[in-house]
Amino acid sequence: PPFGGGASPRLASRIRRKPDKWTGKSAASAARNALFIGSAINLVGIGLAIVGAEAIVGTLAAKALTQGSGVVLDAKAAAATIQALDVLVVQANTNTLAACFIGLLASMRLKVAAGAAGQGA
Repeated sequence: PPFGGGASPRLASRIRRKPDKWTGKSAASAARNALFIGSAINLVGIGLAIVGAEAIVGTLAAKALTQGSGVVLDAKAAAATIQALDVLVVQANTNTLAACFIGLLASMRLKVAAGAAGQGA
């Protein structure tokens, strides 16, 4: 399983082992904390993936701009040239990562706002 993927089953087994120790409020709070930590780990991972993907896009774009536009007769040189579609595929991947990152960030913000509103009521 991914890093932190076993947190929810471990929490559930702790609650099942000692049900008298847990109230509904404390179990919900522990679950919220576990979800928040998991979301934070995901945010860090996605952020690092975005940085890496942007570095790849920059390298490919620089290569594409510096390579000649002449006809390539050598098979090895033809395979090494960067096509415009290569850059677009990597850029699409980067855009997808960015969209996931922003969506996760927004959902975490809404979760925090909903928790604050629930506590204030």
